[in-house]
Amino acid sequence: MIVPMKKVTILVGTAHADETLAVLRALGVLHVRLQGQGARSCAEIEQKIERVTTALSKIGSVDEPETLIRMPDQVVDEILELAESRERLLVSREELDGKLAQYRKWSNVSLQAITELGEAGVKVRLFRATRSQYQDLVDTHDLYRVGQEGRTVLLAHIAVGKEHALDDLQEECLPDERRRDLLDAHYRVDEALVEHRAKLAFLGNYRMVLEEYAAQLKTDLEFSRVEASLADDRGISYLQGFAPADALDPFRAAAEENGWAYSLEEPDEDEEVPTLVRNPKWIRIIDPVMAFLGTIPGYNELDISLWFLVFFALFVAMLIGDAGYGLIYLGVTMLARRKFRKAPAEPFILMYVLSAATILWGVLSGTWFGSETIANIPFFAALVIPAISSFDLTKGGFNDNQFLLIGLCFKIGAVHLTLAHALAAAKESNSPKAIAEIGWISIIWGLYCLTGSLVLGQPFPPLGGWLIGVGSGLVLLFANFQKNVLKGVGATLVEFPLALIGGFSDVVSYLRLFAVGYTSLVLASSFNQMALGDGVKGPLAAIGAALILLLGHSLNLVLAGMGVVVHGIRLKMLEFSGHVGNEWSGTEYRPFREERIAPDGQ
Repeated sequence: MIVPMKKVTILVGTAHADETLAVLRALGVLHVRLQGQGARSCAEIEQKIERVTTALSKIGSVDEPETLIRMPDQVVDEILELAESRERLLVSREELDGKLAQYRKWSNVSLQAITELGEAGVKVRLFRATRSQYQDLVDTHDLYRVGQEGRTVLLAHIAVGKEHALDDLQEECLPDERRRDLLDAHYRVDEALVEHRAKLAFLGNYRMVLEEYAAQLKTDLEFSRVEASLADDRGISYLQGFAPADALDPFRAAAEENGWAYSLEEPDEDEEVPTLVRNPKWIRIIDPVMAFLGTIPGYNELDISLWFLVFFALFVAMLIGDAGYGLIYLGVTMLARRKFRKAPAEPFILMYVLSAATILWGVLSGTWFGSETIANIPFFAALVIPAISSFDLTKGGFNDNQFLLIGLCFKIGAVHLTLAHALAAAKESNSPKAIAEIGWISIIWGLYCLTGSLVLGQPFPPLGGWLIGVGSGLVLLFANFQKNVLKGVGATLVEFPLALIGGFSDVVSYLRLFAVGYTSLVLASSFNQMALGDGVKGPLAAIGAALILLLGHSLNLVLAGMGVVVHGIRLKMLEFSGHVGNEWSGTEYRPFREERIAPDGQ
């Protein structure tokens, strides 16, 4: 549920402003309405945070760091100076590598020898030529082939006295430095890089110190921003924010103890109120998905966490649809949990639930690694529901029940979208818009009948037309209800045709539950047939079959996981959210409070 908030306004004497902020931070209940980024101090702290973050990215960690005492700012300066110097050295080494490559290309010819020959009247010039150019010049006196670089021929022209005209060729010059000097410089750069690497490795001893320093800076930045949000008027400072309605008792006690003047109000409808979602522990297992998507419902929107969890588990089960794959996901999750014992439990519990749902659907549909042989084992066959069975256990081959499963997907879609409009109607229970939401429920079921007719070839029932007609009337009348009925109907009518088409499209989109699951089944069965269809004859055939099964089912597992992200989450975040009216425009509730200073990620 979304916790109700109160708008809090605090007035104190300006002389006591800092003291008040310290008390508020200790309370940790007020989400302060920030009035801009504020003062120069904020910019200075932000710059420090950026420098520390950059410094942390340049050093590693040490398993058993030494106890060292240095000011964090000094360590940051040294790390950044070393990192900058290292970048310069890397650039220098790259330039040296390029120049040495030039010498290697020309067989490490001596620049000094070329210079001395030139002084003695022997002119040495280096050229690049295409193969056709070389063929034309192959008989030219004083032109020698040195080597080849791809399709380019490397040539040296050695002339005493008069030179041949070679204007069509591309002349190339050696570096100005001697090769020996370049090698010496390269050696010095490599030594300096090793020294820099050792120093940065040593400074990894300060990683925990710098992480704590970064956390402290973030706390200071928040305090500075809140301080900058204090408005001052003739010696009176005031601050506004929001606090959960059920967490105001400590605030009231602090206000009385410190002599604050304050007011508590209901937020205005158009205010940007932070959202605090608070659910029972068993529902919170869906929070990692919400965090991954970065979605926060608006304060006046609906929290759909419960329904997200229930239907997401169903969608995952149908999209993957294989009990064998579910067992693999379950096993991997258990191993990961053993390795990461200190990690939050919610992601692992969610994976247990999703794996169990997948296993259950696979058991009921008789799908075990896409194998008909396993499905025909008497124990497993006894657990299958024939209506959703993947294989025909009497005749063999895939079950001819696709239309039944597609119809089931459309029913799930209609129920899912009905729930969305029912929740929206409950939210608008004191408004005529609730009747419009009921109208949409009627339309959804009419569109369900239309979908069955167009996609499955079923007769369109007369009731379907009545459902669409009556529902459309309710939506047109009550979606924008006002005294001037015609004006309200006109306002709705502008967008209604597209909304109606969108509703039909949304019902049809639940077909993906069947399509993706069926594709996964066919792929798994195809890999099994490739590996085992002609039997396994000999050790080489056994190895080949094992590789096909391993690679094929691994690919299918990855594709199934991608299908969950692309299709399962889409049905919740687009179709369902659109019908329930959520735009996910919320701002996370972040109270002004003392943060536990700890290294990042702990």
